[in-house]
Amino acid sequence: MKIALPDLGDDPQAKLLLDIQGVFAEYERVVISERMRRGKLHRLKNGETAPPRAPYGYRYQKAPEGRKSWWEIVEDEALIVKQMFRWYTQQSVNINWIARQLNQQGVPSPDGKRWYQGTVRRLLRHSAYRGTAYYNRRRSDHSSVGQARRQGYGRLRLPRLIPRPAKEWIGVSVPPIVSEERWQMVQTRLEMNIRYAQRNARRFYLLRGLLVCGVCGRTLQGRTQNKRITYFCPHGGTRRPSDVPPHRCTIASEQIEPLLWQELSALLQSPLQLEEAWKTMHKQQQASPSQLSHWQQRQALLQKQCQRLLDAYQIDAISLDDLVARQNPIDIELKELEKKLTQATPVETRTLDLDTFTRHIQRALSSADPQLKTGSYSFVNRAHRRD
Repeated sequence: MKIALPDLGDDPQAKLLLDIQGVFAEYERVVISERMRRGKLHRLKNGETAPPRAPYGYRYQKAPEGRKSWWEIVEDEALIVKQMFRWYTQQSVNINWIARQLNQQGVPSPDGKRWYQGTVRRLLRHSAYRGTAYYNRRRSDHSSVGQARRQGYGRLRLPRLIPRPAKEWIGVSVPPIVSEERWQMVQTRLEMNIRYAQRNARRFYLLRGLLVCGVCGRTLQGRTQNKRITYFCPHGGTRRPSDVPPHRCTIASEQIEPLLWQELSALLQSPLQLEEAWKTMHKQQQASPSQLSHWQQRQALLQKQCQRLLDAYQIDAISLDDLVARQNPIDIELKELEKKLTQATPVETRTLDLDTFTRHIQRALSSADPQLKTGSYSFVNRAHRRD
């Protein structure tokens, strides 16, 4: 049924009324959306529902009347998940081999197409397969939409997904597909592969991934021709976006590398910069014991809270669903604290003064090798992005 709206004409009061109605309608839309979001989070915390998006191997079942929604295991997909975990822990294979093997067997991927390394890695990292799914792990950041990327792909068209603190995650119990032990073995191997991955290209480029085209904002690539190294933009011709004009951006390594190293050396030799870095290092050494003490006190407090929840459950003060919903965020934070305390090492007391610190920096700059230069460029580039 269509409602005929009156013709407001060119009356200024009528246009003002229409604008005010639009503002209130937009306000109501935002308020309703926020209330629905809070209601969903409340139901998830109390174990009254399951996350609506189920990963590969599960199927989301809507809540019938008088019951809560849940995840149901899809047996055919669960067998594929178990096989991937078994391959990655029992055989000396990599993620690329697993994706290639699944494609050869004709197994459909989660999107019904081919398997890729990113798809397999994402599934191997998913915590739901060990019996715990997390909701509210990330939030959308719309502030950078439309701005040029600092590296790689032109302008941002979609909001960024920023991780939330672990204490804001909502853990939901789901049927496990693999055991906790096998899931932990896979995570350990994935972390080891990231740490010791061979990411070097066939040729060494000192400024690889650090130079950006001034026209399209994409990262320049290194190229070697007749033993001459240049950095160029590969997106200035037919590969450019429709809103970017044709352009050529090429610079030789013998022109840009000495200039950048000269500027970087001058920056690191500045007395004010060195004094600030020395003071920052000194403060961090003094603050480390207090941080360690804070983590230990927080850990003891959370352990007491867990014991109180168990005592309340044993005397039937709370239900099992309430126990799981309240204990999951505590378990997540306890695991983070245990990881920090395990990795924390006693900070050595150093008597390094500013003059000795300055001499160390100058000696390192005078004997810098290509690897040290690459690390220095990357450090300054990350610091510039944070600023």
